[in-house]
Amino acid sequence: MSDDFQVEYDLKVQEVPVTIGGTKYLLREASEDAACQYRNAAMRGAKMTDGTVTLGGAADVEPLLVSLCLFEMDASGAVIRNVPLVTVKNWPARVVKPLFNKVKEMSSLDETPKAKEAAKN
Repeated sequence: MSDDFQVEYDLKVQEVPVTIGGTKYLLREASEDAACQYRNAAMRGAKMTDGTVTLGGAADVEPLLVSLCLFEMDASGAVIRNVPLVTVKNWPARVVKPLFNKVKEMSSLDETPKAKEAAKN
């Protein structure tokens, strides 16, 4: 192993407070486990078109990632539990979509070619 390779990571998890229907939640960046579950679900829905793989065909990937990264809080601000997938699926899409986009942004999970190129710079 080379002594030249030194990396330091900040393990502080990004979090954003969210209120939905009067209930307080905490939206956290995806853990590696959540990211793997999301990617696996996306791959199950992947399609091959003209030699190109298109991800994100699985309808459940957005609510799944939100469920894995959204935590209900009690009145004191303490985290109670993950929000169940069935709950997220019952919310309007206009609520779930921005939560999904924020988690992807915080977790560097946007895997479009444009996003990959931007991450390099």
